[in-house]
Amino acid sequence: MVLKRSLLVLGFIAILSSLAWAQEGQEMTAGFEVVGETFVAVQVPDAQASAEWYQRVLGLEEVKRLDAEDGRFSIRILARTGLTVELIRTNTAVDVSGTPRGLFKAGFYVDDIGAAFRWLNSQQVETDEGIFSDEALSVRTFVFRDPDGNRLQVFAKLSEN
Repeated sequence: MVLKRSLLVLGFIAILSSLAWAQEGQEMTAGFEVVGETFVAVQVPDAQASAEWYQRVLGLEEVKRLDAEDGRFSIRILARTGLTVELIRTNTAVDVSGTPRGLFKAGFYVDDIGAAFRWLNSQQVETDEGIFSDEALSVRTFVFRDPDGNRLQVFAKLSEN
């Protein structure tokens, strides 16, 4: 179960990497790109609803869909250059003791953190406070949440932003 939850969180990060979306035939880009290749899988309560959010907000495209005939799981894999997000809904989202398991948050680097912050806010995405600098790690960063409350953290090297 821990592995499945970890895969979901990784899928989540992957979705964040493709930050462009299309609406009514008009393509719009987020104005920033994820730096490097990123994969994240995230455990979610509704794979299809989460996939639709990631497609709309981050411009990811669905590349694979898996649904167990017995309803045990649903998986949506979304991607864009540099980012792959796997969204997983399972009937076993907790360990045998009933305790939730998985990653606390996942993160990725972008080329322009200000543009990323503005884009997410324009999409009414919940962010924790604003962009702040972490001198010890030499980064600027902020945290945002998907509709299921999963935390995603965006980073940019101080020397680049």
